[in-house]
Amino acid sequence: MPGVDGLDFLVFLHGRFPTVPVRIITAFGGHATEQEALARGAATYLEKPFRLDDLVIVLRRLLRESTPP
Repeated sequence: MPGVDGLDFLVFLHGRFPTVPVRIITAFGGHATEQEALARGAATYLEKPFRLDDLVIVLRRLLRESTPP
């Protein structure tokens, strides 16, 4: 995202819409970035390239969390 740091944008979104889960998918990162994203409020974090199985796990968790019992 040109001109915008993704982690700062995450903080902005989380501040405005605290109940909306934010999933981070990035080509630039690493363990430290993942930890920072989670600390700033990301619900999940995937680093590209990712395995399709990992995306399926994240999406199933999202559906499970957003579906009333």
